[in-house]
Amino acid sequence: MSTAPTRVFRSWITRWALIALSLGAFLMLCRVTALFYYGDGFAYLRDNPGDLGRAFLMGLRFDSVAICYALVLPVLSYLLWLCFPGAWTARALTGFERAYYVLIVSVVCAITLVDLGYYSYFQDHLNVLVFGFFEDDTMALIRTFRKNYPFFTLLGASLIFLLALIWSSARIFRASNYLTAGPPPQNHPARYDGSRHPSFKVIFAYLLLIPSIGVGARGSLGLFPLHEIDAAVSPDPFLNYLAYSGIHGLHRAVKVRQEHNQVWNSNGIFYGYGRWQEAASDLYDIPVEKLPNDPIELLAQTTPHNAWAEKTRPHVVLIMMESWGGYWMSWQSPEFDVLGELAPHFKTDNVLFNFVPSMTATIGSLSAMMVSAPHRPDGNFLTESRYMQVPFRFAPAKHFKRAGYKTRFIYGGGIGWRTVDRFAKIQSFDTIEGDFAIESRYGRIEKHDWGVYDGDVFRYIEDTLKEATEPQFIFVMTTTNHPPYQVPADYRPLPLTIPPALASQLVSDAQLSAERFRVYQYSNRMLGQLIERVRNSPLGEKTLIAATGDHGFLLKNFSEEELLQKWQTPFYLYLPRAGYRKIPTEVFGSHIDIFPTLYEFALSDFKHHSWGTSLLDSKAEHRAFHFSRLGFSAAGAVISDRESATYFDWAEKFTRLRRTDAPSPELQLLNKRYRAMMGLTDYFFEYELEASKTGH
Repeated sequence: MSTAPTRVFRSWITRWALIALSLGAFLMLCRVTALFYYGDGFAYLRDNPGDLGRAFLMGLRFDSVAICYALVLPVLSYLLWLCFPGAWTARALTGFERAYYVLIVSVVCAITLVDLGYYSYFQDHLNVLVFGFFEDDTMALIRTFRKNYPFFTLLGASLIFLLALIWSSARIFRASNYLTAGPPPQNHPARYDGSRHPSFKVIFAYLLLIPSIGVGARGSLGLFPLHEIDAAVSPDPFLNYLAYSGIHGLHRAVKVRQEHNQVWNSNGIFYGYGRWQEAASDLYDIPVEKLPNDPIELLAQTTPHNAWAEKTRPHVVLIMMESWGGYWMSWQSPEFDVLGELAPHFKTDNVLFNFVPSMTATIGSLSAMMVSAPHRPDGNFLTESRYMQVPFRFAPAKHFKRAGYKTRFIYGGGIGWRTVDRFAKIQSFDTIEGDFAIESRYGRIEKHDWGVYDGDVFRYIEDTLKEATEPQFIFVMTTTNHPPYQVPADYRPLPLTIPPALASQLVSDAQLSAERFRVYQYSNRMLGQLIERVRNSPLGEKTLIAATGDHGFLLKNFSEEELLQKWQTPFYLYLPRAGYRKIPTEVFGSHIDIFPTLYEFALSDFKHHSWGTSLLDSKAEHRAFHFSRLGFSAAGAVISDRESATYFDWAEKFTRLRRTDAPSPELQLLNKRYRAMMGLTDYFFEYELEASKTGH
C-alpha cells in the first residue's frame, strides 16, 4: 500500500490533469465550432483532410502551450507542501487551487469565446485592433453588441456557467477534507496528519513533472519554441486560422502593442534600415550621397498647368465611407441592389477597384489620410502616438489652405472620438464639425449609436457648399455603415435578395448578413443621391467629389487567391464636365495616391509634398500598399516579411492570384519598394517630429 504522501501527490496530479483536460476539451470544441460555423467543415473533411488534420494537430500544440502555462502556478505551488507537509499548508493550497481553477477556466473560456466572435468581423484571431474596445467609444460598442447579439441571454448563460464552475470546484478540490489532523475515518486511509515527509519517489516524480511542463509550454523540442509562423500549415488561410489560437492571438496583440509604444523605428529595424537614407535610396533609386539633407524634398511634386482649375477654383470634397468594401459591389444586380442610386455614377464617372485602403481600422486610415502618408505595419495610430502634436508638412489641408481654400473636417459622430479633433486642427483644418454642428443646423434629427445618419451628413455638406463664398476643401468621415447596422426609421430598402452563390460563402447568420447589406445599401444610396443633386445643380460645374473607404467588411472566408478582393475599397471620383479626364480603370493605387490625384485636377502649377503619385501619371510606378505587409501592382502581389517575401502573379487578370517561386523583376521591385516605403516612413515621421520642435 502506498504511503499517504504518495496518495496526496496522486490527488494533486489528478486535479492538474482535470484542469488540463477541461481546458483542452473546451479549446478543441471551439475549434470544431469555428470549422463548421465559419467554414464548410464537411467539404474540408471530404476534399482536404490532410491539411485539415495538420491544422487540428497544430491547434492542439498551441492549446497545449496555453494549458501548460496555466498549470505552472499550481504545479509550483505544490513545492510549498513539499517543504511544509502539514494540514494547514494543504488547506491553504487547496483553497488557492480552487480559486485559481475558477479564475483560469473562466478567463480561458472568455478569451476563446470572444476570439470566436471576433472572427466574424475581422477574419482573424484577436489582434491589436482589439484594444480599440477600450480606446474607442466603449459604451457605444457595448450598445452595438447588445443590439446585434442576445446580450441578456449570453449574460445569463455566463452567470450560470460561473456558478456551475464554482460548484464543481467545491466537488473537485476536496483535499482539505482528508488532509487534516485527527483520527482518520474508517475506510479513508488517505487522511494525512503531516507527520510523514514525502518519499523520494514522490519528489522524483514531481521534479520530473516540472521540466515536462516547461517543454509543453515551449511547444517544441526543436531549437525554437512554437511560433505564429508554425500555424501556416496550408495555402488555405482559414485552415491556418484553425491551426492558431485566440489566446496566442491576444498574447501577440499585447506584444505588438508594447513594441509600438517602445520603438519608434520598428519598421525600419524590421526591414533592415538603420538610417533613413538607406530606405530613401531603395524607394527612389537615388544614391545615398545624392540625397537631400531634408527628406521632405524627396516628396516634392508639381501639378501640370490646368486652365480649368485655375479659372474655376473648384470645391474639393473627399468622403471616407465607413466600411466601404468593394468586393460586395461585384454582386450588384436588380435583385441584390447594393448600389442603388450610386450605380449610374459608377458607369459614367471614374471608379477604380484595384485600390486598397491604408489600414483595417477607421482611425488608422483616417489619421493616415489626414497627412496623406502610409500607415505602417508596426506603429500606433497617429492620433494616439508620439506624433499626435506634429504639424506634418505634407498634410493635404496645409496644401489646400496655402492654395486659398477653407479647410474643413466633417465627422458624422462626436469630434472628440480618438482625439481626432485635436489632430485635425494641428493638420491645418480651419473647422472641425461633428454631430453637434449638424444638429445645430437642422434641430432634432434621428441618430444612430455612432452619430448622425449619412443622409443628414451629406445634406449638411451640400447646404454649406451652396453658401460658400470661397473654395472649400472638405474631408468627410461617415459613421452609419457600422455595427449595430441601423438605418433611419423611414428608410425603405431596394431589393436585397442575397444570391445563393454568395449566401453559401457567408460566415454570418442570415439575419446579421441581411442587416449588414441593408445599411451598406443605405450608405451607397445616400452617396449616390448626393452626387445626383450636386451634378444637377450649379455646384455640379465647380465641385469635385471623391469617395473611398476606410476599410471593407468581411462576411466570408477570402482565399489566398482573393487577397485583393479581401481588402479592396473603391476609389470614386466625380468631376465636372469641363474638368473631366479619364483615369485608366486598371490602375493600381491606395490612399496615399488620392491627394496627388486631386491636386492635379483642382490645382494648377501647384508645388506640393506627397508620398503617393497622381493616378493620371502614365509614367509612374502605380502600386497599392496595405499596412498588412501587402503590396499590389499590375505584376501581381507580394507579402513582405522580415527577411523573405511571398510572391503572387495574376492567374486571372486582377481577379485571381497564385503563388510563384519565380517572381518577375517587377514583383521583386514591388517588394523592394514596399519595404523601403514602410521603413522610410518611420524615420520620416521622427524627422517631422524633430522639425516641429525647431519650427521648420
